[in-house]
Amino acid sequence: MQTKTYFANSVPAAMEAASRELGADAMLLMSKPSAEEFRELGRLEVTFGYEPTEKPERRGLQFGRTDLSRDEADTPSRTLDDIREELAALRAAIDTGGGCRNSTAANSNSGPFDNDARIRIAAGRLAACGLSHAFSLDLVQSAAPRSSLNMSAIAPVMESRILKAAPPEVSSETLPVMAFVGPPGRGKTTSLIKIAMRVGLFARVPVKIYSAGVHAIGGREQIARYAAILGVPQIAIESYHGLSLALKAESWRGLALIDTPGMSPSDEEEAGGLTNFLLGRSGIETHLVLRADAGIDESLAMIDRFRPMNPTRLLITGLDEISRVGPLVEILCRSGLPATWVGTGSRIPGDLELLDAASLVGRLQREHRPAKPGDGAISHKAAA
Repeated sequence: MQTKTYFANSVPAAMEAASRELGADAMLLMSKPSAEEFRELGRLEVTFGYEPTEKPERRGLQFGRTDLSRDEADTPSRTLDDIREELAALRAAIDTGGGCRNSTAANSNSGPFDNDARIRIAAGRLAACGLSHAFSLDLVQSAAPRSSLNMSAIAPVMESRILKAAPPEVSSETLPVMAFVGPPGRGKTTSLIKIAMRVGLFARVPVKIYSAGVHAIGGREQIARYAAILGVPQIAIESYHGLSLALKAESWRGLALIDTPGMSPSDEEEAGGLTNFLLGRSGIETHLVLRADAGIDESLAMIDRFRPMNPTRLLITGLDEISRVGPLVEILCRSGLPATWVGTGSRIPGDLELLDAASLVGRLQREHRPAKPGDGAISHKAAA
């Protein structure tokens, strides 16, 4: 004889579900109040005994079971951790509006979850990691044709959507011009100095810094101090037309870096001048600098605002200051722009790394894993 346990709000409801799924010969063995952690699945835990007529079919997500057949118990993929993850997935889907509260076996008089419910549950778990629910649903649906809807199936879909760009090859034949644009306070100047050292000076390539546009008080002085410390030439040009003429006239054989002022939505005239300059010159590698701790909607709005400048790269700063990477992963996936570098701190030039999409997604996988009982005083919602 095998046993199966249902969570229900009443014994008759559990008996009806057991009769329908296990057959009329299912025998009621025990009924007791549900443990606190399973209370949302049903007030009672009702166990039935039955004689299977054939080997049970292996299904995807099955809630309401606490006793496994011997064949299933010997399967490595069906572990206690898997059951905990499924329960946490259900809580996450409920908390984020996944609409799966009534999908539990005896409560809704239904068996295992159908595919749509599985997709909603998996999307709810992703949304609990900081991704928007719509994007989570899109990721899970893209992974749905795979054998399962766990993170090992969803992670490759996420990683494939993060566009990556190799760092520029700087040599005597290829001498790029890089411009750094973005809103105020995102770390453009610091990132420029890190790249000047990492890409230019460390490779024994001459570096020249141009400070263009109308900077805030102290901004131009800051870049001038950095240039003096590095021993590289720095030229301040207020007009973008003047900058264009200077670049055309110069026969500079080295790396040219352009520092631009931080631009708010109200700086329309300044933004227009910079846009005309960038669109009027081919070959400029324009980096849009954003903070990792900015929200999804805020970052995507900034990308749209600076899109007329035709940025070719994203540069993310402040990676060390975020507690979870879900929002950043979504921003990188939805931006449509490849990313090259990420800033991981304020140290110059050390805290600058090449974007590693696999590492970011791997960190999201670790954040995605639900907490186990005994891991600390943490609520069910927080664990989900």
